[in-house]
Amino acid sequence: LGLEWSGNGDLVLTHACGLDALGTGGLAYLTDPKGLGNVPVPEGSFKRTRAALDDLEPGGFALLVPPSMRNDAHPLIYAEDPLEAHVRATRLLHPAVLPPAGIHPTAVVGEGVELDENVTVGPHVALYD
Repeated sequence: LGLEWSGNGDLVLTHACGLDALGTGGLAYLTDPKGLGNVPVPEGSFKRTRAALDDLEPGGFALLVPPSMRNDAHPLIYAEDPLEAHVRATRLLHPAVLPPAGIHPTAVVGEGVELDENVTVGPHVALYD
């Protein structure tokens, strides 16, 4: 991501996640320096009501945070826009899986349809002339 960081440089991040699923190898983001209790969540969703960054138990995870949010107890990655950086990290940690090129047996392709060799035509697709 090309961002400044602090903490355990040997930490291996394996997945992007939300604060409610933070665990070993996880990367979440926090935008509000007042703490997790101020993070807006949909009604009925899990929400930490009192935890601030200082209240989180150190673990094998990292947080993307604004540059003003410093904490020696946690691996932190600093970003002006932690959400945008989390989206970029998610794309790196969870790359899209592209289906193999080809035409599915249930697809119908018209006789005059021309397809590139790298095209995937999925199940039950109909391509007409």
